[in-house]
Amino acid sequence: MAVNKWKNKFSFVNLPFLVMAAWIITFGFLLKDDQYHLFLKPQFGVLIYISLMILTLFAVSMFTLKTQFRVSDSLIKGMILLVPVVFIFSTGDQTLGGFALSKRTLTSPEKKDPQPAPSAVNQEDPGTSEPSILKLVREWDQYQGRRVTLEGLYYEPREKDETIAVVFRYLVSCCAADALPLGIVLKKEGAKGIQDNDWVKITGVVQEAMLDESPVIFMTLERIEKLPLPSKGAVYIYQ
Repeated sequence: MAVNKWKNKFSFVNLPFLVMAAWIITFGFLLKDDQYHLFLKPQFGVLIYISLMILTLFAVSMFTLKTQFRVSDSLIKGMILLVPVVFIFSTGDQTLGGFALSKRTLTSPEKKDPQPAPSAVNQEDPGTSEPSILKLVREWDQYQGRRVTLEGLYYEPREKDETIAVVFRYLVSCCAADALPLGIVLKKEGAKGIQDNDWVKITGVVQEAMLDESPVIFMTLERIEKLPLPSKGAVYIYQ
């Protein structure tokens, strides 16, 4: 009698329990090697730990519930709740790349005051600056007309202009959904052997240009080098 009682009870709770188990595994996957950095700002990691703890407590306590679930309702709700799980595992180690960039607009360089026409580079000062892309955009007045070296993902927006390429990273304030692309436009003729989503290091003089009636940072490319991706989260700049 006792065995049948537990079998009957489990038959009612197994669907919700399996969904919870799937989410527990998913949270574990996200926490392993800080995988959640591909979706969330690092500071939000504590929320995943809290969620994992609460969900585990719910899963354990489910065996003591006396409420009987309607299997049809549990199945529908469970399938809905499993959709994000499928998405998370299907992304693997993939960060936002060129495809996401093709659906978004590059952030314009920030200018404190109206600027005169770009001045020529001082040939007597061939020094090269190495600002981050974020610093270049936010302190554009200091770098306009200068030679800089930057690193980022490479992408050719063929649907807009087959002659140009973009080197970019994403600025993340909260999660990947709000990521803003920061990048530099250049002529792709100097980027031989480079493919979309390769991590590259570029050097050249930067000026302001117009693309799709919006101001962008344009680089006269002098050198480009393909490098290994520093880390799977290197594409993101967290703010």
